[in-house]
Amino acid sequence: MPPAVVSRFRPGLGPTLLTLAALTILTGLGLWQVQRLDWKTALLAEIDARMDRPAVALPARIDEPARWRYRPVRLTGRFDHAREHYVFSGRRGGGWMVYTPLIRDAGPPVLVNRGLVPDDRRAPETRPHSQPEGPVTVTGISRLSRPGGWLVPAPEPATRSFYAADRDALAAAMGLARVAPVMVDAGVGAGEGAGAADTLPRGGQTRVDIPNDHLEYALTWFALALVLLGVYIAYGFSRRP
Repeated sequence: MPPAVVSRFRPGLGPTLLTLAALTILTGLGLWQVQRLDWKTALLAEIDARMDRPAVALPARIDEPARWRYRPVRLTGRFDHAREHYVFSGRRGGGWMVYTPLIRDAGPPVLVNRGLVPDDRRAPETRPHSQPEGPVTVTGISRLSRPGGWLVPAPEPATRSFYAADRDALAAAMGLARVAPVMVDAGVGAGEGAGAADTLPRGGQTRVDIPNDHLEYALTWFALALVLLGVYIAYGFSRRP
């Protein structure tokens, strides 16, 4: 009888070193994503806690805008409806967010997202009761500027259309040299015919738009590391002496 063939693990020095380097990188990336997951989870929990707080008066001067992110606030002033602009909502069903500067007695104007209007109700004349005159008090959520990336369409000045809530770009288009460093998403009930079913603009549009995909990324890197390890083992046993 022919002698039994005994498989031996002979991967070679070069493949071993390359595999160790690749495994170190893949495992490191996976661990980094786990750390990012812990950080992002804590951040989202902090944001939820902030949004559950009672509204406080937005100060005239804000030195640290990041500390006001997602904080419920209250502010009083007069809407300058002549400077109204629109930011595409990007949500199912379309529509536009109505951004209007609120002129305050103290402090720079604040850009207020008054809420959502459908495409066919964007023009102010289609919602004649949606532009209150005189002093108003707005309660809402403080937000930071959200400039669009290179894939976001450019603004269309002729129609006052924007595709990202970019504070600086909106302020420039409105002809405002100085605005508050935060914007405010108005709450529910600040639009046309408050309390009516078709209140426009529809406030309360704040969404926590911070993705938390780090667990999927971590699992992907760890899975790639396992696949690489399996390929390395199979290669080591398949090599002939």
